[in-house]
Amino acid sequence: MPSLNPTNYNQIQRPCVIQSVHNLCSKGRLKEAVKSLENLASKGLRLNTRSLAFLLQECANYKSLKEGKWVHLHMNVTGRKRPGTFLSNQLIHMYSECGNWVGARKVFDKMSLKNLYSWNNMLSGSLIDIYAKCGEIHNARNLFDEMPKRDVLAWTTILSAYAKVLDKSHDVDKVLEILASQMEEEEEDDDDDESFRDG
Repeated sequence: MPSLNPTNYNQIQRPCVIQSVHNLCSKGRLKEAVKSLENLASKGLRLNTRSLAFLLQECANYKSLKEGKWVHLHMNVTGRKRPGTFLSNQLIHMYSECGNWVGARKVFDKMSLKNLYSWNNMLSGSLIDIYAKCGEIHNARNLFDEMPKRDVLAWTTILSAYAKVLDKSHDVDKVLEILASQMEEEEEDDDDDESFRDG
């Protein structure tokens, strides 16, 4: 019979704990699921990355900022103060969906590695919306300009932001002309990159 020292006990109990968190969420009992994290931490257990991502997504779906912050705190307490790109993206999404733009930006700024999803998540999920609503399109544009690579979603988001902010008193045609010119330049750069790789 295997010994029940703490290490073996934790390994045996982990799947049951994860399943119970998932079960609570599937029954619409998000608060209870998140509350159980305190008990896990006190026993030296922590959820795996997929389970944390699942919980963060549930918090985003329910727009439950309080529970989302508890999940983030659990991550910090259990050794994930600097989560990887995947979990950081989940945190940004959760904070954005809950309307906490400052929290989303803090996570984004602490990321050591940002992928295209990180940029688009930040751009479309929070800053564009808040900057556009506040009429601070220049801040959204600065974030857009910082992106190392832009895809269709990024372009659609920035164009939507301009559409929200600009009215008839602004020179909409001039702004669209500048953005269209910039898009063409990026497409030409992408074509040059492709021919270089093929050459």
